[in-house]
Amino acid sequence: MQSSSAISQSDSRISLLLVEDSASDISLVRRMLERANPDYRVSGAERLSSAIALAQSQRFDIALLDLTLPDSDGLLTVETFVSAVTDVPTIVLTILDDEALALQAITKGAQDYLIKDAISPEILTRSIRYSIERGRLVSQIRTANKELDAFSYSAAHDLKSPLRGIIGLADILLDAADGDAEISSAAMTYAQNIRDNAVRMSQLVSDLLAYSRIKTSHVDLVPVDLNVSLNEALAQLQADIDRRQAQITVADSLPKAMGYPPMVVQAIANLISNAIKFTASDVRPSIFIQAETEARAGAKFARLWIIDNGIGIAEQHYDQVFGIFKRLNSRNDYAGSGVGLAITQQAIARMGGSVGVDSKLNEGSRFWLELPLA
Repeated sequence: MQSSSAISQSDSRISLLLVEDSASDISLVRRMLERANPDYRVSGAERLSSAIALAQSQRFDIALLDLTLPDSDGLLTVETFVSAVTDVPTIVLTILDDEALALQAITKGAQDYLIKDAISPEILTRSIRYSIERGRLVSQIRTANKELDAFSYSAAHDLKSPLRGIIGLADILLDAADGDAEISSAAMTYAQNIRDNAVRMSQLVSDLLAYSRIKTSHVDLVPVDLNVSLNEALAQLQADIDRRQAQITVADSLPKAMGYPPMVVQAIANLISNAIKFTASDVRPSIFIQAETEARAGAKFARLWIIDNGIGIAEQHYDQVFGIFKRLNSRNDYAGSGVGLAITQQAIARMGGSVGVDSKLNEGSRFWLELPLA
């Protein structure tokens, strides 16, 4: 199937999708395109849903997208369109002269942000030309990343088999040596160390596979009841909760958000698991969970807070905690591969959300995840 960002060999005209519900603005843009270049083939859609359906059934080189449509508004318009039609470069065309909104639109995947009252035929055509070229580069990078992810997944998967063999042989050796006076304690210690390190590496490989799956798996966003997701996460962690006698308190009822249910549960479970794990051994973990909603740049979000009484994080390390393999504490003190929070960040980002932390060393942490409100 030919990429929609590539201009057809049989038709040199640029195929453009104009997503706009204002008749006057449609007329304005069409006049600009005609004055600048007669070789545009323009198709129109007045609703976001019909624009997505059109872009998924036809090839387009570029899309001009208004933020305010009958069935969508604000940044959610950009996010929904870009995630549904990944291979069509998109230019936001709006009346809103808002630099912060423009930066957020670019972050959500738009190639450019143009203000209707400030454009000319020359500016519009230059933006279209550059956006198509940037779209080609993004497509090439995306393809390269997919190939790299596939290689990483294959390599990690292939490592699992020899690790299982090492662990199995170490278990046989330990069982055979148990109670045998001729086997030195040093040899037993070496065998146990072999097994422990193989188990640790096996867990690391499993975490890498999970990280790879998060980045490459198909995601369908649906309304998710955060109360249900939280209960599923707590059920998964019941053994850890019982072992540490952790106290979990949930404030009021939680809202619904747009997300992919398995990823939402995994993200919540990872944050709660960390809250339990990174609490001093002589302190009973106490975790408070609450949610709030807020409107920002024309979109509404649900933010879930997970507040603990753990060891805390120094402010200069905030950006590091979500990096893959980033550990701020010794493995001997706190077990883990350093992949859990990276998985959480990737999962939430795949669903159009974000994560963050507010913490002080020795004073606990306030982790949060944010998703579009359903």
